[in-house]
Amino acid sequence: EDPICARAAVFGQKGVWAGVLQLDVLSVTRGLVRGIRNAAAALCGIPMEHLLVCATHNHAGPAVSRFWDAEPDSGYMATWAAQCAHAIAQAHRDAVEAELSFGRTFEWRVAANRRVVMRDGTVRTHGDFSDPKCLALEGPIDPEVGVLAARAPEGQLLGMIVNYACHPTHHMDDDAFSAGFPGVLANRLAGSGCPNMVFLNGAFGNMHTINPIGKSCNLENAGTYLAEAAMTAAGQAAPL
Repeated sequence: EDPICARAAVFGQKGVWAGVLQLDVLSVTRGLVRGIRNAAAALCGIPMEHLLVCATHNHAGPAVSRFWDAEPDSGYMATWAAQCAHAIAQAHRDAVEAELSFGRTFEWRVAANRRVVMRDGTVRTHGDFSDPKCLALEGPIDPEVGVLAARAPEGQLLGMIVNYACHPTHHMDDDAFSAGFPGVLANRLAGSGCPNMVFLNGAFGNMHTINPIGKSCNLENAGTYLAEAAMTAAGQAAPL
C-alpha cells in the first residue's frame, strides 16, 4: 500500500553523538537491536549504548521477529538489518548545524480507549456502546503530541521527532503492507515543509483508532490530524 521505512535521527554536540532509529514493524527482539547497534557503531562510530532502536508496533509490516505463526525470512532479515544500520550512518554523515526546540499540543480525534466496562463487572476489549450492557470506558487516553524539532540557523525546518500514543493497526485484518498512520504522518509533514520525521509511539496500551462510541478515525485522517498537530507544536516550540 505504501513504503515501510527505517527512519533515523542523529544528534551530536561537543563530539558526543546519539541516535534514534524508528522501524515500521510490530516489534524488535533484543538480539536484533544489538545487531543493528553494533553494525551502526562500526559504520559511523556512535556508541551502541547511545542508539535507541524502536518499533512503531505496526501491524502491517514484515515479520522481523517470531510472532504467532509468522516466521522471519533469514535472507530478508540480513539485508533489512544492514539497511537499518546504514540509515543511522547516513543520518550521521548528513548531519548539519541545527537548533533544537521542544513543543507540544493535544489531539483528541485520533485515539480512543478500546476497553469497555460491562454492567456485569467484566471488561471487554473493543467494546461497542451500541450494546446496552456497556457501562463506561475502562481508562483514559494520552492526547499529547510532543515534538523535538530541528531547524537550520536560517530558520527552515530540517525535521522533527514526533511522539504520540496510539495503536497503528488499520490493516491488522488484511494482507497489506503499510506503514499505517505514521507513514501518512510522514507524508503529510513532508508536504508541509518538514522533510524528515521520526515517529516514536508512546505508552499506547489500550489506545486505538477504533472508538467504542462508533466514531473511529480512519488511516488518512489519523495521519493528517497528527501532522497538523505536530506542525502546531513545532510552531510553538521553545528552543532548548
